[in-house]
Amino acid sequence: MTRYSILLVMIPILLFFCSQPGKLIYKTDVSDSLYDSSLTVLYLPADTLFSEYVDNAKWKSKREFSDSFYIEVLNNIVPFALSQSYNTKVLPDDSTIISTMKEIRLLYQNKDSSAVNSISELIKSIGTRYDTDLVALCNNCQVKFSAIRQKGWRGGRSGTPYQRPVEYIATASISLQIWDKNGKLLFEKVGFGHAEQPFLYAKLKVKDIDEDLVEYSKKLYAAPIARAINEAGKSAAKID
Repeated sequence: MTRYSILLVMIPILLFFCSQPGKLIYKTDVSDSLYDSSLTVLYLPADTLFSEYVDNAKWKSKREFSDSFYIEVLNNIVPFALSQSYNTKVLPDDSTIISTMKEIRLLYQNKDSSAVNSISELIKSIGTRYDTDLVALCNNCQVKFSAIRQKGWRGGRSGTPYQRPVEYIATASISLQIWDKNGKLLFEKVGFGHAEQPFLYAKLKVKDIDEDLVEYSKKLYAAPIARAINEAGKSAAKID
């Protein structure tokens, strides 16, 4: 086999392993609503995010942004991703619904069997109140930022190890649900995102953050967690 032939075989394999299509949890098989671009979906903003910071490199730097900033990024990314398939609007400030959603998310986290019925009833009331065809929400979002230093290389004859540079890696997972206005779950998918901190990030990172957080999170020198959320949100909102 020639080098060219080997390359032709390896490229699809590499592309397969590099892609992260997300994990489909549920999709109804009796409705065309998911594929009707004329429908309107109402997005219920997330109010919480689970973050984890791992450091095995004695990394002393402070966290770049608070969780509230990343929640804001999430609540910009997901509606934008949904707008590629539907007419999309975001739930306005509604303290009653927001407080109810917090209770329901706690039920989900505790794996309470009453969560599905509770959210179904809430979706029905939202569908009527806001005249929407579909309702979308993130019932779970997790981000992780790791500072990792691999074991040192061995040196020459003396065997003295060389210290490797620290790698900074961000990952995100977003669980997105889409319901119809009658309180029936149509779709649930977990999207995944991954971003590494690029070379010279400390000097070249984006310092003036645009109001458009979608555009910001696409940039190579944006915060790695924001880039990972961008990828995860788009993956979760893609209807397979």
